[in-house]
Amino acid sequence: MGISRQALRERIQQNKTTLRYVGYAVILILAVKALLFDFSHAESLPLDLRNRVVGARMLSDGLSPYFYIWKPGDTLRYYDPAKFNLPGNVSIPAVTSTPFLHGLMAPLVDMSQMQIDIAWFIAQYLSLIFCAWMVYKGLGNRFGFFIAFIIAFFAQTSGWHHHLFAGQNYIFISLFACVSFYFMSLKNSYVNAFFASLFVAAACLIKLDFILCFLPFLFVYKKYWKYGLCLGLILGLYVAYVFLSPLQMLNWQDYFKIVKLHSHIHLFENIDEVVNTKIYNFQFEGIEINLALDERLSARIMEGQENTAFYIIAQRLKWPTFSANQLLLMGTICMTLTSIPFLWIRIKRIQLQLPDMLILGFVMFYMFDFFIPIARYTYFWVLWLLPLLLYFVSAKRNFMYVIAIIGFTLNIVILPNIKMEHTIGQFLLIAAFLYHLYAPIFHQRKVQHVLIKA
Repeated sequence: MGISRQALRERIQQNKTTLRYVGYAVILILAVKALLFDFSHAESLPLDLRNRVVGARMLSDGLSPYFYIWKPGDTLRYYDPAKFNLPGNVSIPAVTSTPFLHGLMAPLVDMSQMQIDIAWFIAQYLSLIFCAWMVYKGLGNRFGFFIAFIIAFFAQTSGWHHHLFAGQNYIFISLFACVSFYFMSLKNSYVNAFFASLFVAAACLIKLDFILCFLPFLFVYKKYWKYGLCLGLILGLYVAYVFLSPLQMLNWQDYFKIVKLHSHIHLFENIDEVVNTKIYNFQFEGIEINLALDERLSARIMEGQENTAFYIIAQRLKWPTFSANQLLLMGTICMTLTSIPFLWIRIKRIQLQLPDMLILGFVMFYMFDFFIPIARYTYFWVLWLLPLLLYFVSAKRNFMYVIAIIGFTLNIVILPNIKMEHTIGQFLLIAAFLYHLYAPIFHQRKVQHVLIKA
């Protein structure tokens, strides 16, 4: 006896419900697993975070941190064990964060390092969750389960683990980008444009070249001119504030000097960051310093660390050393090449939707940033969060989608027999992004793209 259509529909619905519950169970298990792993591997003195805390404290005290080296006898308020030792018994600090980031951290400066570590750890996980929520809202309250699934696997990646281990700040750039996406997805009004531009400005003032993520919007300025106007006004006001504040001006000048010096060190000196271990035996701000540094040296999480900058690959392949200007020129050329098909899309009167514009912007940013002569460690991966979410919920399920899944997986696993597997995975993702963006040139697909009205 055959099954009626109604019974068949009910059975299919029951199977879907069962699969959904299984999916939620998987998400919960992965979330707990990531949280337990990160908590058990958390440093009691994350050096990158300590570096930024000292910078924020010195800025709040009216000082510039960019050329300060802590010495025995100095106040422990400014203690930072990380530095670079140059030939000739010369040392420079590892400070490369912008004065804007130091200013954002002002509410933390009077907390102990132990309290800051705990607050920072919690803030990073809350930011990850809020990123997912902003993308969910920005997509019209759709794809909630899929977004949660992607976030659960994102929390298993080496880049995320390293980000928490080091106490890095890239998740806040991704957070600001996700919030700006949400406001850009709303009605095109001055209020929404202002808030979107405010968070774009915040992200870009933490990492200056992140502004390239929004470069494609210049090609559709008639639609997004309000955002450009608000962004220009916000950045203009901040620049005016810097010029009117001698302390801010000094900090920004020192920032550009130290970045230039670090670029030279990475390119020509080939010197890694030095952490002074077992030199200072004391406790400060709730931390046993030697114990904290011993924990870092023995941490297994460092096994998956990669420096994915182009200059590192060139050095390992014994290629001639490129100057900083040559690297920036190569980055500009590669960024331009990835955007040329976008002009052809415009000629064929096809307009990318907002998610695709942001994916294209990230590709342009990535291709430029890949050539910057500054170390790009594994935690750089956290900047991929927004484009990953937008791609996986919107792209067609084809062969390149499988390639993207492989690329994502390579950022989770650690393969001892494959060099730079995370970087390989990221370029597979870039290839999938480009195919998704430019396939309409050859296949007039209207699924993800809309025609410009005449």
